[in-house]
Amino acid sequence: QMLCEVGMVSIASFIAAILAGGPVSEWVGKLILGQVNSSLGTQLANEAKSANLGGGAAVDGFNKTLTELSVTVSNMDKATVVGLGLVVVVIAVLLGSAFILQKSPKSLLQDTE
Repeated sequence: QMLCEVGMVSIASFIAAILAGGPVSEWVGKLILGQVNSSLGTQLANEAKSANLGGGAAVDGFNKTLTELSVTVSNMDKATVVGLGLVVVVIAVLLGSAFILQKSPKSLLQDTE
């Protein structure tokens, strides 16, 4: 019964995670890209100053950064996450209920300690 209850909750959470996984990974990717480009821009500007390039010199090597990041979550990745999640759920339920499963129903009802 516990395994069934936890399984139903797990399925609902897996569905929510699969639906939210794509947009969240896109958002995190853009956030990281923005931070990397910001710090990289500062670093490249400092390197350009120390390179002593004359006026009009080509500085293409100093301004090439990523402008877009495409993040995808494949169906195989989703299936792997669901499979591993189910394994974790089963192990957690079995470990959590191991003490109860060892006792008989009568001894569970009589045990008041």
